[in-house]
Amino acid sequence: MKHWDALGLLAVLVVLLGTPAAVFAGQRYLNAPPHEYTIVAHTAEDGGFVPNRITVVQGEHVWLRLTSADVTHGFAVPSLGIDVPQLYPGKYVTVDFTPQKPGTYPFLCTIVCSPLHYKMQGEIVVLPANDAAADAAAAVPTPAAISQTTASGTVSFRADVQPIFQSQCVGCHTGTNAPAGLDLGSYQSAMRGASGSPVVVPGQPDQSLLVQKVKGTAGARMPFGGQPLPAKDVQRIEGWITEGAPNN
Repeated sequence: MKHWDALGLLAVLVVLLGTPAAVFAGQRYLNAPPHEYTIVAHTAEDGGFVPNRITVVQGEHVWLRLTSADVTHGFAVPSLGIDVPQLYPGKYVTVDFTPQKPGTYPFLCTIVCSPLHYKMQGEIVVLPANDAAADAAAAVPTPAAISQTTASGTVSFRADVQPIFQSQCVGCHTGTNAPAGLDLGSYQSAMRGASGSPVVVPGQPDQSLLVQKVKGTAGARMPFGGQPLPAKDVQRIEGWITEGAPNN
């Protein structure tokens, strides 16, 4: 076979094999479920945007579910080209976008909703894709830690409970503006509770407001506006409290 014939055959094989792979990869991207985040607007006197800070990853397909808890608000992220003129109480507006550049993107309310309207602010933090992947890998408990927890028959706060808080709760319940003052970002802040009242009663999961809220037996079920926690996660939280809610 001549040299040019061989090159021609190779090119044909690349097209025949590469095109389906590219199409398949494109379909996987288009069909991949977006990462969904809910933001609820309250007047500033009642807490402002909840949460007022979300963290996403560069290149991630993001859905923002936006609503109001009280009066009509607006929502805009000028640097991302997002502008929702009106958010009505109890009605959701969905905005989707894919951030291309890392950085911090402020958002704000665009309707004068109360005397403290100027405080209606928040931010979307876009992490670099590589850094986010490294952080996620570092956050996964090691097999040795998981085996030790299973073997001992105890529930570990760091290995079992804190990952639930990180994935399901701290989108709202973290920092100084956390709803009801409940910050689940660390063991110490979780044990301080909400507005000075404990949400965890060691040894008594049924009497712990944290358990009551995730089960929906004390007012609105948490996470607010999200899917209920899987039963296995609720059981882990209950088991940890039953064992005295240790910092283990």
